[in-house]
Amino acid sequence: SLYGLKQSGRMWYNCLSEQLLKRGYLNDQICPCVFIKKSHNGVVIIAVYVDDLNIIGTSNEIQEAVPFLKGEFEMKDLGKTKYCLGLQIERVQNGIFVHQSNYTRRVLKRFNMDKANPFSTPMVNRTLDVENDPFRPCEENEEVLGPEIPYMSAIGALMYLANCTRPDISFATKLLARYNSSPTRRHWNGIKHIFRYLQGTIDLGVMSKKSKKAEVIKESSVVRDLESDYENSDGSVNTDSPISEHGHVEDDSAGVCSSKKKLVVYDPKCDHSTLQFVLGMRFDSVMQLKSAIQKSAIHNGCNIQFMRTSQKQVEARCIDSCPWRLYGSLVQSEGRVAIKRLVSEHQCFRDIRTRQATSQWVANEYLEKFRKQPSIKASDMQDLIMDKFGVQPSKWKLYRGKYKALEILRGSESEHYGCLRNYIAELQRVDRNGRFELLLEEGHVFKGFFVGFSALREGFLQGCKPIIGFDGCFLKTFLGGVLLCAIGKDGNNQIYPLAWAVADSENENNWRWFLTILFQELRIEDGLGWTFISDQQK
Repeated sequence: SLYGLKQSGRMWYNCLSEQLLKRGYLNDQICPCVFIKKSHNGVVIIAVYVDDLNIIGTSNEIQEAVPFLKGEFEMKDLGKTKYCLGLQIERVQNGIFVHQSNYTRRVLKRFNMDKANPFSTPMVNRTLDVENDPFRPCEENEEVLGPEIPYMSAIGALMYLANCTRPDISFATKLLARYNSSPTRRHWNGIKHIFRYLQGTIDLGVMSKKSKKAEVIKESSVVRDLESDYENSDGSVNTDSPISEHGHVEDDSAGVCSSKKKLVVYDPKCDHSTLQFVLGMRFDSVMQLKSAIQKSAIHNGCNIQFMRTSQKQVEARCIDSCPWRLYGSLVQSEGRVAIKRLVSEHQCFRDIRTRQATSQWVANEYLEKFRKQPSIKASDMQDLIMDKFGVQPSKWKLYRGKYKALEILRGSESEHYGCLRNYIAELQRVDRNGRFELLLEEGHVFKGFFVGFSALREGFLQGCKPIIGFDGCFLKTFLGGVLLCAIGKDGNNQIYPLAWAVADSENENNWRWFLTILFQELRIEDGLGWTFISDQQK
């Protein structure tokens, strides 16, 4: 017996499925109760609901399918489908009209709205002001509806209508369904507004026009070329949510309407002067969120302070008494960062000295500028930044930014010291008779680096007077140090570079090391016949 045992339903399905598969029908993977058969004569679809079968297809295939089913199973042909699962199906001259007028009347009567005055729209006009939006979430001191108000039952009834034949109430119903856990009187009024709209539009439904071609279904074609996409222009239908509503409107007689939430994802290439942060907005990482906050603050002249940051969360606020606040954290299931709390209102005045215009920001923003003009003046940079962003970092920040940019382009000095041995090897390869020597102290710590090219040495010995000048100067670099140098006079009484060295400091030991190597290269033993000039005679 079909209704006698718990397993009867499955046994019936297995039996029916076996016969249909033998006949060449294919079981749909998404909906196992739908069987499809295609042939040169056309296509036929059998939709199974318990022991009721709906057959859709071309005339030839239907005429073949019905006798086959009657031969395999004891069944009655009820003719063309007029009523199925609450759906009323009417055949009109130019297509098929599906509606739920009877179901709508029962729903209105069930919720005592069958005598209500009708409305012309499914929901009230809303405002972008979150505080005045009637569909905002439940507030702290607001009373939640009790169990005597059938809020979720109403949502369920409306959802069935929206999903089947009333796409015009789809958005309003789904919006109110988001507050199932804590509905308020405001949300219940929204439900009643939909009921009033249905009261005036009971006979509306979905019209599927006749196809111009013989085929009922095109292969894997639900959304075709005539499809249009519609989306709210501000990117966020909800004033309290960044998720916009995205829908398909069909003109290909399918009579299908679908919508889907669409997350607002941050675009690094956007115009940060008009960037609006919203709840739920997605970012690839915490660093990307921090960068977006910083760029927005610079464009708008706001002084934002980061209260706490880590790999999984970031919290920022505007200084002084400005109410602006933002908190974002990692969404584990997505691997992205979302804004969880936000107060988006700024009450502060624009500050051209905003603290977010840091030296690192200057370096990143104007990296290509420093590549092309490494000697650009700080005053010129101030003018450029003021013209573009309306802020004016201090000259010290600009100096630091330039240094960091050049460090990015050329590498850091610390990295360069690590390459000294390779540099010496290259110098020795091109100048085998030159003298290139490192001075290291215990622990392989850098003390000095001597550079003496053989061409300079031989040119001095063969064509210059025996006069050598010595001097040292400080290096204006991040790591400091001094430059020790030796120069001579050529035949035209011009300065002749002889040798030089970079050392950690100017002291007796470093000078002794430098002079020892130089004298060895010039073969100076006792100094007789030589003149040495220095500012360190004392």
